[in-house]
Amino acid sequence: MKTLYIHPDNPQPRLIDETATALSSDKVIITPTECGYRFAFGMNAKDAFERLVRLGLDESDLLLVCQNISQLSNVAVMANDAFRTLKSDFTPHHAFVLEPTKAVNKKIISKKSLRFTTSATPVMTALLEQIGESFFIAPLVYQGEPVSEHYDITDKLDSQADIFVDVGVIDDIEISVVDLMG
Repeated sequence: MKTLYIHPDNPQPRLIDETATALSSDKVIITPTECGYRFAFGMNAKDAFERLVRLGLDESDLLLVCQNISQLSNVAVMANDAFRTLKSDFTPHHAFVLEPTKAVNKKIISKKSLRFTTSATPVMTALLEQIGESFFIAPLVYQGEPVSEHYDITDKLDSQADIFVDVGVIDDIEISVVDLMG
């Protein structure tokens, strides 16, 4: 696993480009989010998802990260009341359950619902802008057990990801889930 040390508040464009290229090339990366470090892979990266399934993840662990409501509307079906709720509270501290559109790879998501979120960290925002499309994130696990300590990422997950975007120690927090399926 290649480690990229990126400034948490002012990410270096060259390193963001390298990370975005990896995401677009069906690679698994470990990236910082508001809720701690997470695995990340491209929206159509079936092989990357299968790598994570072998670690103990399944599709119920996935969140699709979108840059904004406009990008979300390309991958999720939204009723008017769901749109109003999202418009008032589309923050990184919530995950919203919606029905995915056909743009979401059915080889990865077979369920009729999917969790969506956004991100406000400078690294995630830069990645979303660079790639121009949503991507999946999932919790870090090793042999079915959660990995939350910073030093465990390089020790336990070295062969499980292609790139580790290291911004230092960040807290692992829970986000609330809001079901907007109706």
